[in-house]
Amino acid sequence: MLEEAELSADDAAHPDPFQTLISVINSTIEEHDRASSALGLSIFGDRVSALIKQNGKAEEDSPVDQTIEYVCKDQLPLILEQAVNEELTETAIQSTETAGTIGEAAIKEDSNRAVEHVVRGQAGLIDNLPYETNVE
Repeated sequence: MLEEAELSADDAAHPDPFQTLISVINSTIEEHDRASSALGLSIFGDRVSALIKQNGKAEEDSPVDQTIEYVCKDQLPLILEQAVNEELTETAIQSTETAGTIGEAAIKEDSNRAVEHVVRGQAGLIDNLPYETNVE
């Protein structure tokens, strides 16, 4: 995973190592396949956590830092938004739990950059939740 993250940073021909899994998760949400989307999110959280454990403290703007930022700040909020739009409450909840799994790994490894990305991603998750200001 570390090697794939480094390759994707140096060569546009190599996509982010999580892009394929993200695409599969998005497809399962579109198909309302709750079991597959839950499994995909579980695998996703485990793989990002493994990358954090493998690399430890990623330096700012390193390939690993960029990958973790991409998945936490960009992709998880989009997955949540898609799940909410498709009325898949369990999948939306699972996406926040996935962020929690990644955050726990970041805290355990004392990876401040990863923790920062998870926190900012959580703000994105919250921003993507639909609510009306007139309703309590």
